[in-house]
Amino acid sequence: MTQFVHAQEQIRWGSYFLTDTISNESIFSLDNHTSIYPHIVNRRTDSKLDSIRTTHETFFSIFPAMDVVSGISANRYDIRTGLGFGMDYAPLKGLHFQLGYVGGLANRDVVNYSGGAYSTAYFRFQNNGFSTMQYHDVRGRLSYSPNKFFNFQVGIDRNKFGEGDRSLFLDDYGTPYPFAMMRMKVWRAEYVILHQLLREDDVAGGYFKKHAATHYLSLNLFKGFNFSFFETVIYSGKAGDQTRPFEFEYLNPFIIYRPVEYGLGSSDKVQIGAQLSYKVNLGLQFYGQVLFDEFLLDELRARNGWWANKFAVQVGFKGTNPFQIEGLSYLTEMNFARPYTYTHGNSGQSFTHQSTMLAHPYGANFAEWNSRLRWSKSKWDFNIDALYALRGGDFDDSVSWGGDILQSYNNRPSEYGFYIGNGDKYNVTKVQLTTGYLISQKWRLRAFVTAEMLWIARQGNITSYFGGFAGIRTELWNDRRNY
Repeated sequence: MTQFVHAQEQIRWGSYFLTDTISNESIFSLDNHTSIYPHIVNRRTDSKLDSIRTTHETFFSIFPAMDVVSGISANRYDIRTGLGFGMDYAPLKGLHFQLGYVGGLANRDVVNYSGGAYSTAYFRFQNNGFSTMQYHDVRGRLSYSPNKFFNFQVGIDRNKFGEGDRSLFLDDYGTPYPFAMMRMKVWRAEYVILHQLLREDDVAGGYFKKHAATHYLSLNLFKGFNFSFFETVIYSGKAGDQTRPFEFEYLNPFIIYRPVEYGLGSSDKVQIGAQLSYKVNLGLQFYGQVLFDEFLLDELRARNGWWANKFAVQVGFKGTNPFQIEGLSYLTEMNFARPYTYTHGNSGQSFTHQSTMLAHPYGANFAEWNSRLRWSKSKWDFNIDALYALRGGDFDDSVSWGGDILQSYNNRPSEYGFYIGNGDKYNVTKVQLTTGYLISQKWRLRAFVTAEMLWIARQGNITSYFGGFAGIRTELWNDRRNY
């Protein structure tokens, strides 16, 4: 009789619509840490047994990828054309290589709508003499698991820590970055050490490098209940004309970053956070995050809006099959970040990469309610995304009100009186309706039609945008624009 085991691991593509979901049998497993993305799943070679033979067989798959989107947004026509490929290769047991590329042309650069260039493409260029943008979005990841305890990864991609649609720790909305990662499982814990090579544009032209080191500890204390601890440090980078060298002290995987920062005599950016989640049953999960950038307890108690009380909070819940409606899933969460959260005195050490946010896409100085309802049947899916946000932006001057985290907090107008919405206060309401059809599961190819409605209220005036898009996209990674 042939023996089957869950032996070969594979890194799941970071798609939102097409996922290898965690089975009902393992959702309460004390070995399963669902807040670490992308998930490592067993390679599926048999749709019924979801397993492979104990004798490893080389796995290789290459498939075409495309991203063609056109429509109307903000009273103008948009188009994006992209072609590429995706590849999975598992030459040895425990070894997996993943590569994806989509590149092409778009008629405008970064937008919040679905029709512009990839807002997070690693390479974007203005075509000389033309009004079009050229973009090249490439992701690659090499994973090796020598045993059931350790996993090592390197590549150019995005990572995420959190159970929600957003993450206040590290999200997958920003530009991909070169990284190295180690994941270690012991008992009911999974420990992640992540090092990222980041960069920002230099005012003199070109760019300068900065680095991030992150620890994430996930503990399944009992069935359904998880507690996680997060810490990260942004270091090196550029301050004025000075560039700091690489700090080898941060490579130690078993340290706390804040004492090391003090020992170096530096002013690196350290952030810490904690997450709680509880799976009530197979169809309902509550979760929350709190992130601390800087704060003083006395100033918090005073409730005087001290600028350096910088923190962010998330609470939410999600579930599947409510009222026994098969294929229906939902999510509702609230997020807020006080002004100047994620910022730094040296703007070269903000929590950003290539001018995109590493956490929430709004940056800071916001409060947001975000919800999603999705129903899927056979190859069809129907989606409603809705959000409401209160935001505080900067006026057209050199003063920072704490929303643009690329700005130095030294440009603040005062010491006290900072609350969410300070500065150029406005409200955002957005609704997206999307219908999709899965053309090919093997190629992860999906056709979709989206209607978008956006209202921005500022000082009693309401500006509205209505748009509609249609396209065909290979779902290799997250390209949601629900913000």
